[in-house]
Amino acid sequence: MAASDVRKLFADGKMAMRLDGPWLYGTTEKGSAKADIVYAAPPLNPPLGGSSNVLAIPVDIPEEEKSLVWDFIKLTMSPEYQRLYATLGGNTPPSPTADVSGVEQKLPHFPILLETMKAAAAAGVDRIPTGLELYYNEFSKMIMEESQRMLIEDLDPAEVAKTMQAKAEQLKG
Repeated sequence: MAASDVRKLFADGKMAMRLDGPWLYGTTEKGSAKADIVYAAPPLNPPLGGSSNVLAIPVDIPEEEKSLVWDFIKLTMSPEYQRLYATLGGNTPPSPTADVSGVEQKLPHFPILLETMKAAAAAGVDRIPTGLELYYNEFSKMIMEESQRMLIEDLDPAEVAKTMQAKAEQLKG
């Protein structure tokens, strides 16, 4: 089951709780359970959080294109575009100094996102385990599959955690 399918189940009231990021909001706004959904800080201490989307320069492109990519990255990191990332996208911007005042008028749960992002950053937590950044898609898929297997087969969470750890180590190589 893809992440978008799981988000749709939650948005339609087929799941009681979902730990996710700010991108969940767009899906929940279209779901049949929209009026019943309440946003709260995750029950984790420290909470998950960390880096936002990543912009990078591919190593195998021509130098002149690298320059253009770097100009784009600098533009997106400007205060104006960090604010737009929050106001238009409803996401916590990567810059902790971004002006996000007023976003909560459009997205009432936005202060919760900011609080959890800051708490995670203060604790040195990132949502991508160190060393697995390049394998994030495979890692997140494995975590979802093992979690589903645990629920379907009624497995011991401690044993599933050991399996997840072993598989993460295999991914890291």
